[in-house]
Amino acid sequence: MALEPKHMQLPIQSQGARRTASCATLESHFDWLYIEFQHFNLACASDRLRNLIPLKTKLSLFVMFAALLSITPVFAQNPQTVTVNFSPLTLLSVTPNVNLSIDGTGVVAGVDQMTTTDQSSRLSWGTNATPMRITVATGLATQKFALKVLPINVSSWGASTVTYQEVTLTIAAQDLLLGVGCSRGYCDLKYTGVALASQGVGLDTHTITFTITN
Repeated sequence: MALEPKHMQLPIQSQGARRTASCATLESHFDWLYIEFQHFNLACASDRLRNLIPLKTKLSLFVMFAALLSITPVFAQNPQTVTVNFSPLTLLSVTPNVNLSIDGTGVVAGVDQMTTTDQSSRLSWGTNATPMRITVATGLATQKFALKVLPINVSSWGASTVTYQEVTLTIAAQDLLLGVGCSRGYCDLKYTGVALASQGVGLDTHTITFTITN
């Protein structure tokens, strides 16, 4: 049996077309080679740069960078001295004025001595010094009737305990309250006027002076 010859059809390109295809292929190869060459140059340059920097210099740069990171910012400072001076202070006040009158109220028949009292006035003080006391005196040198003063309802806040006593007033200063140093406080004043029937009528006007002193 005779075999039929089979024919294979091959693409046929002209010589010019083959030349154009070959040039395009070569151009793409050259582009790839150029890119790879550039990468190679960069890698080599980086390696050369690393090799050119000594290890000691690298360590110095690292230490310098670490020191810069650890620096705490320092702002401008200007010290100032402030002095508080608390000078010795003594404060004293007394109000109001007092009128004592013996008019027979409460007087017992047959008794020579007659008295009258008033406790409407208040004495207040304050001091940062110690030891301190409060004295009292009258400006009336010649008295017909006796006048006494006694601190009552004493209230004090300070470093020591305040003591007090009743005083019969004279022109000489006498201790009325003791232990008022470094304290503040107040008390009411109980005045007692004493007259004798045998003394007759009269009028004494006192100017009372309270003094806080050491």
